[in-house]
Amino acid sequence: MGLGVKKKYRNLGIELLLSYKTVERIEELGMLIETSWTLEDNDLINKVIEEMGGIFYKKYRIYEMNI
Repeated sequence: MGLGVKKKYRNLGIELLLSYKTVERIEELGMLIETSWTLEDNDLINKVIEEMGGIFYKKYRIYEMNI
């Protein structure tokens, strides 16, 4: 599943509301959430994850090198 908010609608609280409602529904179903596919420098979504009680316990990095 992917999640995103168009640039012109960011910083209006939509990210937080969308995340909150998702977490609320998942908790009702007794499920857990995995959000490991967020980029390390995506400060907007990482802030939302932390505000929702998420814990960062591992990082994946993408490295690039010319061959």
